[in-house]
Amino acid sequence: MDFWFLFWGLLQAICFISIFQTITFFFIARFDNPGIVDLGWSIGIWLLGLFYFIRFSVDLNVLQNIPALVTVTLLTIWMLRLAVYLFLTRIKLGHKDKRYMAMYEKWGDNALWMMWLSCQFQGLCQFILSFSFLFVFIQIDSTINIFLLSLASVLFLFFLIFEVLADQQLTQFKKTAKKKDFCNTGLWYYSRHPNYFFEIFVWVSIALVSFSNPFGFLSLLGPLFLYLIMKFMTAPISERSTLKRCGKAYQNYQNSTPIIFLNLLKKT
Repeated sequence: MDFWFLFWGLLQAICFISIFQTITFFFIARFDNPGIVDLGWSIGIWLLGLFYFIRFSVDLNVLQNIPALVTVTLLTIWMLRLAVYLFLTRIKLGHKDKRYMAMYEKWGDNALWMMWLSCQFQGLCQFILSFSFLFVFIQIDSTINIFLLSLASVLFLFFLIFEVLADQQLTQFKKTAKKKDFCNTGLWYYSRHPNYFFEIFVWVSIALVSFSNPFGFLSLLGPLFLYLIMKFMTAPISERSTLKRCGKAYQNYQNSTPIIFLNLLKKT
């Protein structure tokens, strides 16, 4: 593939996701709910997948397009699962995430401007994560590795099912939880954020589709980036308020339980 063709395509992708995140910001301002940014995360990544497909591989023959079509299918399943979950458990109920409301309070009169910048930062993160599947569309090989495609699909469904289970356990816990309670049962006994653990490996599964291509191993940069964001940004922000609310009990939980990876050897 011509370098400049790829360069302009990626530049267009950056502009595309920036515009999408600006649209997301308008919905946030219109409904006064910064949690909509999470919904924009799932939809935006899916749209990037469609953009790459149309921009780089839609003109290829059916055989060459099989890995790309498998990837778009996996992205669609992932997006629908997360978007529907977020909509039903947060947006539809008018739930406003305390993390974002704390940011609004901290930003004061500049809250909307800072929220727009946050949306643009999320767009940049989406673009970097899209490296998990970018190479499927820019390095298409006519030789189809059926075993690799099958393995990636099976692993994707396996990890997605367990991510759904982790989310379900947390949702059920919150229905009866008291103020100083925190979820440490089920999968949450083995990890403080098991949903993050399975989400990361969902993306590893998607990245595997690229491995039959010359530079496909670079697709692992996406899941690695996601892990770093979750460990050093998302999880600490989430835990800060829980630690303040639950005190010593949550601190003990932090000391005995990994932040993301499962400790299946933890004593029951």
